[in-house]
Order: sequence, then structure tokens, then C-alpha cells
Amino acid sequence: MKDARGNKIKKGDILLEFNRGGKNFGKYQQGVLFWEVPKKFNFRQGINYNLYGEKYLFSFVDIKRSIKVNIDEMPKNFLYYFTHGLSDIYCSKTATNVKDAITNSDWKKQIKELNKHRKLLGL
Repeated sequence: MKDARGNKIKKGDILLEFNRGGKNFGKYQQGVLFWEVPKKFNFRQGINYNLYGEKYLFSFVDIKRSIKVNIDEMPKNFLYYFTHGLSDIYCSKTATNVKDAITNSDWKKQIKELNKHRKLLGL
């Protein structure tokens, strides 16, 4: 099995899926979804994590629109937040690679929101 760029994909790999962009309140946004490849991948379900760090399957991932993420190139603490609820981010311009998606996104704002929710839950 391979991602959109022809990289081999295996169980446990984290992928970034680019969704269509559009205007939201007058500003351009492109949705980006991070997901993990499950043990038995059926081409439609991926793994995400809740605020407690628990895995869950969700439907409608598209490996043909996804690229493999090199965790070593991600910002500090990114993996922790991915495994504790960070799955969707929004880019302010069309992203074509992982670095663009992160650099031009609201991921730091999303982390602040996640931390507020975690605090409310006593986590």
C-alpha cells in the first residue's frame, strides 16, 4: 500500500490528508487531517485519538489524498498532541506538503483549545 507520493505505508504510520480548500468567513482555509494507519487497513478507516489518548477508528479517510508524515520533521510536542486529540488543522493557503501545512496552519491555536478542554476534564 502506498500514499499519494508513492511512499510505502505500514501499520502505525501517520498520514496527512489534504482536503479541499475554500472561503470561511472571507478567508481561505484548507482542511488538513492527520490520521494513523490501523493494523488492518481497509482503505476507508483510519485511527484518531481522543483527549484521553485513546484510539478510535473513524471512516472516510482517503490514502490517495494523503502523504506519510516524518515525525522527526514535525514541531516539538506535535506527536503528543496528535495522540491526545489534535487531528484537524486549517491552513491559510493551499498546502502541498507537510511543512507548508504546519507552517501555514492554526495548529498552535488548536493546541491552546485542546489544553483548555483537557484542563476542564482534569487531565
